Amino acid sequence: MRKRAGSAVTIATLAGCLFLLAGCPGRLAEPAVVRPGVEVLITEAPDLLAGGRVGLITNQTGVDSRGVSTVDLLYRAPGVDLVALFGPEHGIRGEVTGGHHVGESRDPRTGLVVHSLYGATRKPTPGMLRGIDTLVFDIQDVGARFYTYISTMGYAMEAAAEAGIAFVVLDRPTPCGAVAVEGPIRQEQHKSFVALHPIPIVHGMTTGELARLLNAEFDIGVDLSVVRMRGWRREMHFEETGLPWVPTSPNIRTPAAAEVYPGMGLVGETGAVWLGIGTPDAFQIAVAPWIDSGEMLAVLRSMPQTGYAYQACRATPGAGRYKGQSCRGVRIVPVPGRPLYPLHNAVNVICALRRLHPEQVAAVFTGERAAAFDLHAGTSRLREALFSSTDPTVVADSWRADVEAFELLRAKYLLY
Repeated sequence: MRKRAGSAVTIATLAGCLFLLAGCPGRLAEPAVVRPGVEVLITEAPDLLAGGRVGLITNQTGVDSRGVSTVDLLYRAPGVDLVALFGPEHGIRGEVTGGHHVGESRDPRTGLVVHSLYGATRKPTPGMLRGIDTLVFDIQDVGARFYTYISTMGYAMEAAAEAGIAFVVLDRPTPCGAVAVEGPIRQEQHKSFVALHPIPIVHGMTTGELARLLNAEFDIGVDLSVVRMRGWRREMHFEETGLPWVPTSPNIRTPAAAEVYPGMGLVGETGAVWLGIGTPDAFQIAVAPWIDSGEMLAVLRSMPQTGYAYQACRATPGAGRYKGQSCRGVRIVPVPGRPLYPLHNAVNVICALRRLHPEQVAAVFTGERAAAFDLHAGTSRLREALFSSTDPTVVADSWRADVEAFELLRAKYLLY
């Protein structure tokens, strides 16, 4: 394996007074605490992209602290020749439902072609990269291996290496922080676009850090640069960054949704409970007609702490298995100031459901539900551990060796 992690742009300057727009136009909020990589690129490293033709992989989440699009910033940046755009799952504007193919298009503001990386191909083709000298990646990730933006980044790095062009990652915060490393490492037989790399489910890295690891440990060998953020700390929840939140996909509408999704996304694969999909509460609630909120809360509050609080809630789904039925359950709330462990939280929820309502969760252990769960988990081991025990500590012990090994590997590539 090559040990070429790529460089990190670390040019130091005095920070300017930056304000972000919030609410209606013209209204000023507090200055952002964190400056994302795109902002650092424009203000501190403007020559990094100068003199070459640039392709940009981005979507609606690629914005600076004022909410200005990375497309617009690079298109008008002096010395930068932006010639093509590339869109991931959900499209360049994030409006396409998950799993649906995205077609080629043109950006209405710049007239640039937008190549789809979630249509006929998931990897940039030689034709797409013809005439490009540097490929830039700027997308807000959520920190879960099964969220496909990091798979898009990995394939794009491979394509750039094969084409002999440079690759630049404009770094962004991981919404739930990047303290926790959780879950088993992906098994080779479960490799897919939602489990492309052999890393844990919650990898505890920013996209820039992960790019460095992928480049070195999986023999990609692309000419990689990472433009670091300013002011970010690993334990930060997204709300602490002061950055504007842009929904990363149709059902990740809020920072709180992003902060629970790396675990609750797997709970959704059980099919047992309604998670508020299609509403602003998506992934933040777990309800069903057969749940007693009081019983559920008592069990959850007896389990290991994960950085989340639980509250009783009611909801009536407008679609899905429980459409029109009055449902009860719990709301999952990230607690400010606490490190978040989203997969441990999801294991708590599944174990609590199995203790109280084993018959309602049984389907995840057989047939299509089992296959879908394993696809997103990247392994059958997590499902098997959940089947063998309703003790969250025992389930977490099943991935302890994987996490310990990955943490040693990961430490070499951390930037913050």
